[in-house]
Amino acid sequence: MDYTEIKYYVQEGIASIVLNSPQNLNALTVPMVDSLIAALDDCDEDYNIKAVIISGEGNSFSAGGDIRMMLRGLEGDMKELRLAVRKVSLAALRIRNLRKPVIAAVHGNMAGAGVNLALTCDFRIAADNLKFIQAFVNLGLVPDCGGTFLLTRLLGIARATELIMTGRPVTAREALELGLVNQVVPLQDLSQAAKEMAIRFTKMPG
Repeated sequence: MDYTEIKYYVQEGIASIVLNSPQNLNALTVPMVDSLIAALDDCDEDYNIKAVIISGEGNSFSAGGDIRMMLRGLEGDMKELRLAVRKVSLAALRIRNLRKPVIAAVHGNMAGAGVNLALTCDFRIAADNLKFIQAFVNLGLVPDCGGTFLLTRLLGIARATELIMTGRPVTAREALELGLVNQVVPLQDLSQAAKEMAIRFTKMPG
């Protein structure tokens, strides 16, 4: 299948899905999310795939939703915005329901749905340059992609409320201390660290 705005390849039982629109910091457009869902479906159906890595090309894992699309929605064209919200929510469910471990390799400045998409993964390995923000409050929006549920489960109500309602940035080191990521590594080691974790899963029974 020809994927739009992602790269997808399988090697030695590991599927790699790379968000590939670096010119807009891998903003989650409808074509990108459609391709992500299709790739996840392929991962689910391929018995030879034992683990999945999701990462982002360029300077960031994902800046979240496409701001230009959001502005069009706020100006009255809500059809595209509603479709995008439904699609990214479907992608989150695909990740959560995938019958294989999913590792997010995250880096750079992440925001909004990009953060929450990573939180749906089973494991998160962060580069030391990671900084993320629950940016929804700055746009007068409620977190999508399962953000309120996931943050509450991971952090508890008080801390989740703080991050959602203040929209303050969280560094890689704080994310590790809070338990939002499993590991922090230098940026140049991010891909290898994710691969090493995935290899461990390929060697397990089942």
